[in-house]
Amino acid sequence: MVLVFNLFPAMKEVWYHPPLETYVQRWVYHGTWTLPDPCAPYDGNPANRGITYGPDPNNPGDCIKNGVGRFPLLHGTYRDGGAQSAYVKKLWDSYYTPDPETPPHAAIIFPLDGTRVHSSVPLEVSAYAVHGMISVQFLLNGDPVGSPVTGPVSDYASDRTPPYRYDWNTSTWPDGTYAVQARATDQRGNSFLSAPVELIVHNGTNRLPVLTPIGNKSTPEGRMLQLQINATDPDGTPLEYSATGE
Repeated sequence: MVLVFNLFPAMKEVWYHPPLETYVQRWVYHGTWTLPDPCAPYDGNPANRGITYGPDPNNPGDCIKNGVGRFPLLHGTYRDGGAQSAYVKKLWDSYYTPDPETPPHAAIIFPLDGTRVHSSVPLEVSAYAVHGMISVQFLLNGDPVGSPVTGPVSDYASDRTPPYRYDWNTSTWPDGTYAVQARATDQRGNSFLSAPVELIVHNGTNRLPVLTPIGNKSTPEGRMLQLQINATDPDGTPLEYSATGE
Protein backbone atom coordinates (compact mmCIF):
# COMPACT_ATOMS: atom_id res chain seq x y z
CA MET A 1 0.00 0.00 0.00
CA VAL A 2 2.81 2.41 0.90
CA LEU A 3 4.51 1.74 -2.44
CA VAL A 4 1.24 2.31 -4.34
CA PHE A 5 0.84 5.74 -2.79
CA ASN A 6 4.42 6.58 -3.80
CA LEU A 7 3.52 5.72 -7.42
CA PHE A 8 0.77 8.37 -7.29
CA PRO A 9 2.25 11.58 -5.83
CA ALA A 10 -1.17 13.24 -5.75
CA MET A 11 -2.47 10.47 -3.48
CA LYS A 12 0.59 10.76 -1.27
CA GLU A 13 -0.33 14.41 -0.69
CA VAL A 14 -3.68 13.25 0.70
CA TRP A 15 -2.46 10.25 2.71
CA TYR A 16 0.95 10.22 4.33
CA HIS A 17 1.63 8.13 7.42
CA PRO A 18 5.33 8.33 8.40
CA PRO A 19 5.23 5.56 11.08
CA LEU A 20 3.93 3.05 8.54
CA GLU A 21 6.49 4.11 5.93
CA THR A 22 9.28 3.76 8.47
CA TYR A 23 8.07 0.29 9.41
CA VAL A 24 8.00 -0.83 5.75
CA GLN A 25 11.50 0.57 5.21
CA ARG A 26 12.86 -1.53 8.04
CA TRP A 27 11.03 -4.61 6.78
CA VAL A 28 12.43 -4.22 3.25
CA TYR A 29 16.02 -3.63 4.32
CA HIS A 30 16.29 -5.88 7.37
CA GLY A 31 13.72 -8.63 6.95
CA THR A 32 10.45 -9.73 8.45
CA TRP A 33 10.05 -8.49 12.03
CA THR A 34 13.80 -8.05 12.59
CA LEU A 35 14.61 -4.42 13.15
CA PRO A 36 17.83 -2.59 14.02
CA ASP A 37 16.16 0.11 16.10
CA PRO A 38 15.69 -0.31 19.88
CA CYS A 39 11.95 -1.15 19.78
CA ALA A 40 9.63 -2.41 17.08
CA PRO A 41 5.99 -1.23 16.97
CA TYR A 42 4.08 -3.21 19.57
CA ASP A 43 0.39 -3.93 18.90
CA GLY A 44 -0.39 -5.93 22.03
CA ASN A 45 -0.96 -9.17 20.12
CA PRO A 46 1.39 -11.88 21.51
CA ALA A 47 0.87 -13.95 18.35
CA ASN A 48 2.36 -11.20 16.19
CA ARG A 49 6.07 -11.72 15.54
CA GLY A 50 6.45 -7.96 15.23
CA ILE A 51 7.11 -7.77 18.97
CA THR A 52 10.51 -9.46 18.52
CA TYR A 53 12.33 -6.36 19.75
CA GLY A 54 9.42 -4.76 21.58
CA PRO A 55 9.17 -3.49 25.18
CA ASP A 56 10.89 -5.61 27.81
CA PRO A 57 8.28 -6.85 30.32
CA ASN A 58 11.01 -7.36 32.93
CA ASN A 59 12.29 -3.78 32.60
CA PRO A 60 9.40 -1.31 32.18
CA GLY A 61 10.33 1.56 29.89
CA ASP A 62 13.19 -0.39 28.31
CA CYS A 63 13.31 -2.55 25.18
CA ILE A 64 14.16 -6.18 24.62
CA LYS A 65 17.87 -6.32 23.75
CA ASN A 66 18.75 -6.89 20.11
CA GLY A 67 19.38 -10.52 19.25
CA VAL A 68 17.41 -11.99 22.14
CA GLY A 69 13.86 -11.55 20.88
CA ARG A 70 11.43 -14.31 19.98
CA PHE A 71 12.66 -14.69 16.38
CA PRO A 72 16.31 -13.52 16.30
CA LEU A 73 17.24 -15.68 13.28
CA LEU A 74 14.96 -13.93 10.77
CA HIS A 75 17.85 -11.89 9.38
CA GLY A 76 19.83 -11.83 6.17
CA THR A 77 18.94 -14.70 3.82
CA TYR A 78 16.09 -15.66 6.13
CA ARG A 79 14.19 -12.41 5.85
CA ASP A 80 10.56 -12.85 4.66
CA GLY A 81 11.25 -16.57 4.33
CA GLY A 82 14.03 -16.02 1.78
CA ALA A 83 11.42 -15.82 -0.98
CA GLN A 84 10.60 -12.33 -2.28
CA SER A 85 13.20 -10.10 -0.59
CA ALA A 86 15.26 -9.27 -3.69
CA TYR A 87 12.17 -8.55 -5.80
CA VAL A 88 10.51 -6.40 -3.13
CA LYS A 89 13.71 -4.48 -2.46
CA LYS A 90 14.17 -3.78 -6.19
CA LEU A 91 10.64 -2.37 -6.46
CA TRP A 92 11.13 -0.33 -3.31
CA ASP A 93 14.45 1.13 -4.44
CA SER A 94 12.99 1.98 -7.87
CA TYR A 95 9.72 3.62 -6.87
CA TYR A 96 9.82 4.69 -3.26
CA THR A 97 10.30 8.45 -2.76
CA PRO A 98 11.11 9.07 0.91
CA ASP A 99 11.36 12.43 2.58
CA PRO A 100 14.89 13.78 1.87
CA GLU A 101 15.30 14.40 5.60
CA THR A 102 14.40 10.84 6.65
CA PRO A 103 17.23 9.95 9.07
CA PRO A 104 19.11 6.65 9.27
CA HIS A 105 18.69 4.25 12.18
CA ALA A 106 21.28 2.65 14.44
CA ALA A 107 21.42 0.48 17.57
CA ILE A 108 24.29 -1.00 19.57
CA ILE A 109 24.01 -4.80 19.37
CA PHE A 110 27.26 -5.81 21.13
CA PRO A 111 28.28 -5.76 23.93
CA LEU A 112 25.05 -5.77 25.92
CA ASP A 113 24.26 -3.04 28.43
CA GLY A 114 26.08 -3.50 31.75
CA THR A 115 28.84 -5.78 30.38
CA ARG A 116 32.25 -5.73 32.12
CA VAL A 117 35.02 -5.38 29.51
CA HIS A 118 38.82 -5.32 29.41
CA SER A 119 41.68 -5.25 26.91
CA SER A 120 40.31 -4.95 23.34
CA VAL A 121 36.55 -5.30 22.84
CA PRO A 122 34.61 -5.09 19.54
CA LEU A 123 31.79 -2.54 19.51
CA GLU A 124 29.11 -3.51 16.99
CA VAL A 125 26.14 -1.52 15.73
CA SER A 126 23.33 -2.38 13.33
CA ALA A 127 22.66 0.58 11.03
CA TYR A 128 20.84 1.37 7.78
CA ALA A 129 19.59 4.38 5.83
CA VAL A 130 16.94 4.72 3.13
CA HIS A 131 19.21 7.25 1.40
CA GLY A 132 22.31 5.05 1.71
CA MET A 133 24.79 4.90 4.56
CA ILE A 134 27.96 7.01 4.66
CA SER A 135 29.47 6.14 8.03
CA VAL A 136 29.02 5.24 11.68
CA GLN A 137 30.91 7.22 14.32
CA PHE A 138 31.28 5.55 17.72
CA LEU A 139 31.19 7.75 20.81
CA LEU A 140 32.29 7.27 24.42
CA ASN A 141 30.53 9.50 26.94
CA GLY A 142 29.49 11.72 24.03
CA ASP A 143 32.97 12.16 22.52
CA PRO A 144 34.06 10.54 19.20
CA VAL A 145 36.43 7.59 19.48
CA GLY A 146 38.42 6.44 16.47
CA SER A 147 37.66 7.37 12.87
CA PRO A 148 34.19 7.02 11.31
CA VAL A 149 33.53 3.46 10.11
CA THR A 150 32.54 3.65 6.43
CA GLY A 151 31.30 0.11 5.86
CA PRO A 152 29.94 -2.97 7.63
CA VAL A 153 32.07 -5.98 8.52
CA SER A 154 33.02 -7.79 5.31
CA ASP A 155 33.87 -11.19 6.83
CA TYR A 156 30.88 -11.50 9.16
CA ALA A 157 30.35 -15.24 9.75
CA SER A 158 26.57 -15.15 10.09
CA ASP A 159 23.39 -14.97 8.04
CA ARG A 160 22.42 -11.81 9.87
CA THR A 161 22.89 -8.33 8.46
CA PRO A 162 26.62 -7.44 8.94
CA PRO A 163 27.17 -4.79 11.61
CA TYR A 164 29.51 -1.80 11.69
CA ARG A 165 32.39 -2.53 14.05
CA TYR A 166 35.05 -0.64 15.98
CA ASP A 167 37.68 -2.43 18.10
CA TRP A 168 38.01 -0.43 21.31
CA ASN A 169 41.30 -0.81 23.19
CA THR A 170 40.11 -0.25 26.74
CA SER A 171 43.63 -0.63 28.20
CA THR A 172 44.36 3.00 27.26
CA TRP A 173 41.32 4.24 29.20
CA PRO A 174 40.88 4.59 32.97
CA ASP A 175 38.73 1.98 34.68
CA GLY A 176 35.13 3.08 35.07
CA THR A 177 31.72 3.14 33.42
CA TYR A 178 31.37 4.46 29.86
CA ALA A 179 28.28 5.27 27.80
CA VAL A 180 28.75 3.91 24.26
CA GLN A 181 26.71 5.36 21.39
CA ALA A 182 26.84 5.36 17.60
CA ARG A 183 26.01 8.21 15.23
CA ALA A 184 24.88 7.00 11.79
CA THR A 185 25.12 9.43 8.84
CA ASP A 186 23.51 8.96 5.43
CA GLN A 187 24.38 10.27 1.96
CA ARG A 188 22.13 13.31 2.41
CA GLY A 189 23.82 14.39 5.62
CA ASN A 190 21.02 13.19 7.90
CA SER A 191 22.19 11.62 11.15
CA PHE A 192 20.83 9.51 13.98
CA LEU A 193 22.25 8.97 17.48
CA SER A 194 21.64 5.53 18.98
CA ALA A 195 20.50 4.86 22.53
CA PRO A 196 23.45 4.54 24.93
CA VAL A 197 24.83 1.25 26.24
CA GLU A 198 26.85 1.37 29.47
CA LEU A 199 30.03 -0.71 29.65
CA ILE A 200 32.20 -1.21 32.73
CA VAL A 201 35.94 -1.09 32.02
CA HIS A 202 38.18 -2.99 34.44
CA ASN A 203 41.82 -3.48 33.43
CA GLY A 204 43.37 -3.28 36.91
CA THR A 205 45.22 -6.11 38.63
CA ASN A 206 42.84 -8.90 39.51
CA ARG A 207 42.87 -9.01 43.33
CA LEU A 208 42.36 -12.29 45.14
CA PRO A 209 39.02 -12.97 46.81
CA VAL A 210 38.87 -12.79 50.60
CA LEU A 211 37.72 -15.92 52.47
CA THR A 212 36.57 -15.59 56.07
CA PRO A 213 38.50 -18.11 58.22
CA ILE A 214 36.34 -20.93 59.51
CA GLY A 215 38.82 -22.35 62.02
CA ASN A 216 39.10 -25.98 63.06
CA LYS A 217 35.84 -27.90 63.19
CA SER A 218 35.05 -31.42 64.37
CA THR A 219 32.07 -33.72 64.75
CA PRO A 220 31.52 -37.20 66.20
CA GLU A 221 32.20 -40.08 63.82
CA GLY A 222 29.25 -40.92 61.59
CA ARG A 223 27.60 -37.51 61.90
CA MET A 224 27.47 -34.76 59.23
CA LEU A 225 29.80 -31.82 59.55
CA GLN A 226 28.25 -28.54 58.39
CA LEU A 227 30.37 -25.52 57.51
CA GLN A 228 29.37 -21.98 56.53
CA ILE A 229 31.77 -20.18 54.20
CA ASN A 230 31.75 -16.43 53.59
CA ALA A 231 33.84 -14.76 50.89
CA THR A 232 34.01 -11.45 49.03
CA ASP A 233 35.82 -10.22 45.94
CA PRO A 234 37.33 -6.70 46.09
CA ASP A 235 36.88 -6.30 42.32
CA GLY A 236 33.21 -7.25 42.41
CA THR A 237 33.72 -10.36 40.28
CA PRO A 238 31.09 -13.08 40.90
CA LEU A 239 32.48 -15.95 42.97
CA GLU A 240 32.26 -19.71 42.51
CA TYR A 241 32.63 -22.04 45.49
CA SER A 242 34.15 -25.53 45.68
CA ALA A 243 35.58 -27.77 48.40
CA THR A 244 38.30 -30.43 48.38
CA GLY A 245 39.70 -32.85 50.92
CA GLU A 246 38.26 -35.59 53.09
